Amino acid sequence: MTKEILSYYSPEEIKILVESIDTAKKCGIRDKCMIFIAAECGLRSSDIIWLRFDEINWDKKLISKTQHKTGIHVNVPFTEQVQFLLLDYLKNHRPDVRSEYIFINTVTNSAFTSAKILTQIVYKNFEKAGIERRYRKRGAHTLRHSLATTMLANNTPVPVITGVLGHASSRTTQKYLSIDVDGLRKVSLEVPE
Repeated sequence: MTKEILSYYSPEEIKILVESIDTAKKCGIRDKCMIFIAAECGLRSSDIIWLRFDEINWDKKLISKTQHKTGIHVNVPFTEQVQFLLLDYLKNHRPDVRSEYIFINTVTNSAFTSAKILTQIVYKNFEKAGIERRYRKRGAHTLRHSLATTMLANNTPVPVITGVLGHASSRTTQKYLSIDVDGLRKVSLEVPE
């Protein structure tokens, strides 16, 4: 049985992706906000699509929620950039509808009915950004994996990455983490002739 190699993108590629989103379009700020949360916070599509107002702690800059997939509660910090995007979306771009959910489908003016929409949004924006694919997937889950890989490259301990991703154990997290080839080269010994 072959082990699937998970796709990931570098921080530079993620930056290109986020910066290439057309915020002048009707859903541009919403899409940028959701993609940025996926890239910076590592939440799954379902946890972003169905993010509720009561799950945001603005004072502590935390998203505090029970994950849809696992039922595990996570407290994920967010950056000022995420905060500014969220506030811009809420004040200036979110349709004026009564809903407990932050992100609104502008076609129906209601909450999304499927988390797959975020994968479609991410895929479409990867295509527009022109980032070389090189056999990599382009869905929302690649942003989660990219965050984990970047955290590992920055020497973040695996238990911390496990907590951010909301995994029940570090074993689950291990499959998300790509091998840091450059890091291995630094600690490897030269083979004598």
